Amino acid sequence: NAFLGLKNGINSEEHDTWNASVHGLWMAGRGLGFDDHFVGVQVGLDHVEGDLSGLTPHNEITKNATAKVARSAWGVAGSWDARWLNVLPAVDVTFSNYLQYDFSGNSHFWGNFAEDRLMGSHGFIFNIGQAWETAITYAWVSLDDSNFDCRDTVSAYVNYKF
Repeated sequence: NAFLGLKNGINSEEHDTWNASVHGLWMAGRGLGFDDHFVGVQVGLDHVEGDLSGLTPHNEITKNATAKVARSAWGVAGSWDARWLNVLPAVDVTFSNYLQYDFSGNSHFWGNFAEDRLMGSHGFIFNIGQAWETAITYAWVSLDDSNFDCRDTVSAYVNYKF
């Protein structure tokens, strides 16, 4: 059970909800000029039971004030990480990629899917010895019906593991 917000945001209504996903993982060896690969694929579904007439999707996923929550919303996501080992002494570099497309339906307020949304990220992770890691990543979201025109981000970090 989950409490999902009503349109006016003051009350709440209880609905049975469930989420399902199927994952596929493949760990590959050498190929395409990389020392190893990791591929992941996920198909996911959000489902809400009961009367949905008072529920609205989160305003981040639609600017349509009259949009309704779909009984079932689903999408697919995939990731591909390819790594070069010992690019420099004790330095490994990972090329990391993520892509998600939401095929059908807008999820409830806390859901995972926004119909026709495409989003992804691409980056490089540098592992230096056993203790240091640094990365730079570019992430983006493409959703014509969103209240937000641009949600592109660039991020960088440095970690020290002790």
